[in-house]
Amino acid sequence: MATDSTRPLGELVFAWGTPTPAIEPELTLLRWQVVETNDGDWRVIGYCKERSEGRVSTSIEVIEVTQMRVKTASHRQYQLEGPPGCDPDAEAVWRRVKRARMLDETKDHSSQVWHLHKKASIGRNI
Repeated sequence: MATDSTRPLGELVFAWGTPTPAIEPELTLLRWQVVETNDGDWRVIGYCKERSEGRVSTSIEVIEVTQMRVKTASHRQYQLEGPPGCDPDAEAVWRRVKRARMLDETKDHSSQVWHLHKKASIGRNI
């Protein structure tokens, strides 16, 4: 069995025990939130459908509101499914990440993202 020092870079797991984006490039989040932190970064928090666990992204680089797709600094893509919400597993992970990275949530942008998505959806159906 390969150790981390002999494993190819794309096969490593992140510090949180999460496979890298090279292994899992796309995931689906349910009961999601888009939050801004005190360092100005935006992150997505939610319940990962494929892994049945709470998830917190790295910094968001792009939000495609029409497709409800988020691209992050780690090069992972998250498909946001359904309306925003709050998931207890995701909140527990978010508390750990905030504590470890000394972050504070300053603003929840979930409603704004959902509103823009709904508005864009109406425009496509005209």
